[in-house]
Amino acid sequence: MFEGNFLKRVHDDAHHDVGDDKHRYQQPPLEGHLKEHSLSLREIEVAELLVKGNRISAIASRLYISENTVRGHAKNIYRKLGVHNRQELIDLGDRLSRA
Repeated sequence: MFEGNFLKRVHDDAHHDVGDDKHRYQQPPLEGHLKEHSLSLREIEVAELLVKGNRISAIASRLYISENTVRGHAKNIYRKLGVHNRQELIDLGDRLSRA
C-alpha cells in the first residue's frame, strides 16, 4: 500500500501544472550570483555562511573542515567576486537580496 501511494504522489507531482512563474522555484539572488562567478559548491556553502555573519571557527566546525581551509575558501571567494573583505561580501549579499 505504501509503495502505491508513494508512486501516485510522484506521478501527481511530476504532472502537476504549477501555473504562472511566481510559483516556480526561483534561485536566491546570492546563490545565482555565486554560481555565475564560478564558485565551487564548497565555496558557495562558505560564502553563504560568511554572509550570514558566521565566524571562521563556526564555519569550520559546521562543515567539518579546518579553519585554514575556510580561510582559503574565503580568499578564493573574495577574489572571484571582486570584494576585499567579509563586510564587502555581506554588503553584496544585502544588495542582491534587495534586487
